[in-house]
Amino acid sequence: MRLLDVKTLKFHEFYDEDENRPYAILSHTWGAEECTFQQMTAAEPGVELRNGYRKIKYCCEQAADDGFQWAWIDTCCIDKTNSVELSEAINSMFKWYQQAAICYVYLADVETMSQIRTSRWFARGWTLQELIAPHDVRFYSASWQYLGDKLKLCDQISEITGIQPEVLSTGQFEQITISRRMCWAANRKTTRVEDASYCLLGIFNVNMPLLYGEGSKAFIRLQESIMKVSDDQTLFAWNLPTDVEDDTKSQDLPMLGGSLAPKSISVPMFSRNQACGLLANSPTQFLSQHQIRALPHFPVTPAAVVSNGVQIELPVVSSGAEKFAILPCTVEGRLDAYLGFSLYGWDERWHARVGKLVLLAGHLMDSAKTQILLIKEPVTRPAVSLLPLFRLQLNAEIRGLSLSVKELYCMSHVVRYDDYTMEIRNIRGGPFGIYFLSMKSNEEFSEGRRLPDIEFAVIVGLSAADLKLPWLALVPLLRFNHVDEDFHTWLQIDSQLVRWCMTANQLKELFDKFEVDEMPFLAGRTVHLRQCLREWTKKWSGQERKFSGQSSVIGDVVWVYKCQYQRKEWINLIMGFEVVQKNLAEKSTSVNVNLKRGWGRTKETSRKHITNDFANV
Repeated sequence: MRLLDVKTLKFHEFYDEDENRPYAILSHTWGAEECTFQQMTAAEPGVELRNGYRKIKYCCEQAADDGFQWAWIDTCCIDKTNSVELSEAINSMFKWYQQAAICYVYLADVETMSQIRTSRWFARGWTLQELIAPHDVRFYSASWQYLGDKLKLCDQISEITGIQPEVLSTGQFEQITISRRMCWAANRKTTRVEDASYCLLGIFNVNMPLLYGEGSKAFIRLQESIMKVSDDQTLFAWNLPTDVEDDTKSQDLPMLGGSLAPKSISVPMFSRNQACGLLANSPTQFLSQHQIRALPHFPVTPAAVVSNGVQIELPVVSSGAEKFAILPCTVEGRLDAYLGFSLYGWDERWHARVGKLVLLAGHLMDSAKTQILLIKEPVTRPAVSLLPLFRLQLNAEIRGLSLSVKELYCMSHVVRYDDYTMEIRNIRGGPFGIYFLSMKSNEEFSEGRRLPDIEFAVIVGLSAADLKLPWLALVPLLRFNHVDEDFHTWLQIDSQLVRWCMTANQLKELFDKFEVDEMPFLAGRTVHLRQCLREWTKKWSGQERKFSGQSSVIGDVVWVYKCQYQRKEWINLIMGFEVVQKNLAEKSTSVNVNLKRGWGRTKETSRKHITNDFANV
């Protein structure tokens, strides 16, 4: 270690690390006219006029005032022309800052405390370890005026950096997850791409040789080095969705399996145009306001680097043709779920990771099977999506009727978003989601009364005979505390639909039973509804109405709601599909589930539509 005498500004080499030699250390951001080791040792003419020399003088004068003989400053205490010395210094730098008696932070762009939040020093990669490692850290302005120390400014620094106050006050972070430490560095910048990885060696207590010119491969090597010393698999919890309305609320994250309460946000969760390896390419991919929490009782087998990929043992849950690997971690506040990612088998032996992380409902672990996976980026990247997709969006703006979605309830193989869009990634037929809806009228009728308020569910599925053909079915709902009242309301609306009414919880239970037991949907006492679903499957598996084109509508089929006007016309609620987009490159189809009102049909015409669709039910 090379130290600078604070009085003579001469360098001294020290090789005995155990020798008690208190020294001060400087932390700063590099700028123009820094003073190098060669310039200081050669006493280059005009070196005293350089901006970097002023920092050196400030540091040495302050160290002398504080009773120290030695100081270490990275600009001049390292011979950067010597690659061996540079590598040693970078691998030792965290330790050197940690062992320093005092650390002076020079904020070249700050004059008052009100400016500290915007200082460039908090945005640089190297200064992360320089903030955490030393115990006594003191901040100085551009004119070397004392601003405060790390303990005094702890809460403000924590707010700026996202580093926990207890880490700042103690310097202890061994219990902090790998993903959270990566998140500390996610927004920080370095001049060289490789330095984004090299500046984190001490944060993860690893060492590795420097290979300037390797680019982002340095970050892959860093993660591989971390895997050798830690079995914390939050290392693989990167690419978490962050574009939610309030990132601090983990309830805003979409979850595969189970139900999702209505939200006013849209969360695009998967990016299907990219298949990659298990390791991230940059610290920026760990950026998230969500706290990743390791699950302590989850059995973990250490991962290993093999053939430019990673071998890891993880539970895998299958959902139709798609597989999801489950990680032993979750987000804070969601102990009912696991984090995981989609798998793509691109070779007989190898898998790739696809898209962003997803929350997997806890009950999916019951059907998961532990597998040894070999994961790396495909040699040939797929040019199209891995599976055909249906994306369905509810469209329910009806004049005169106030219709709202109370809940979207899906099977585990369906990805749902908070704008009530479903994405189906399964090639099997059958039901896959339920819209729970509430309808109120806001028009006065000529007889001085409104339409009765009702609740109903719309079940959406795919035909088992032809997976390009979706179907819809309506279930009248009875509110838990108003069963008799709602039953009579539905009886007046339609005597056929009332035969399939039930409560929302009963429908969910039957829906889940179909998923878990793989039994015919809604068996037993709801035999009429099951027959209805079968009739729909048969009807839309035929060849007479293909699901194609830009504006094809599959079935104006379910008449729900009627009320007689003076002209003896009947109001009808119509359900159907409309293709809004086809993407041949992605093998995807975007579809609207339309709810609209129809006019001008007589009661007999409406009844005919129902009996034709639900014949013999």
